[in-house]
Amino acid sequence: MTTQINIMKEAWSRQTLLNATNAKLISLQLLEIAPQFHAAFKCETKEQSGKLFEMISNILIKLDKLDDLVPEEKKLLNIMLTTMLSLTITNWLQKIN
Repeated sequence: MTTQINIMKEAWSRQTLLNATNAKLISLQLLEIAPQFHAAFKCETKEQSGKLFEMISNILIKLDKLDDLVPEEKKLLNIMLTTMLSLTITNWLQKIN
């Protein structure tokens, strides 16, 4: 599990180091494919991608210390995992049909 966590942290770090715009684009795509993210942020849509980016970064930093996540981060992590699982299953079903 530690190896997977390190891979995810490194991948996110590379994206943010290459260009902050890349990370914001990822955040915007998440907001597009998972509208439930909007409810997690009580601010303008333009600000939501920045706040989502910050929360993703915080979650990834704490992945090996999940008990340190604040309730909002836990909720967001749950939404992210549910969305990723849903997308994975949808893609898999499309491939077998």
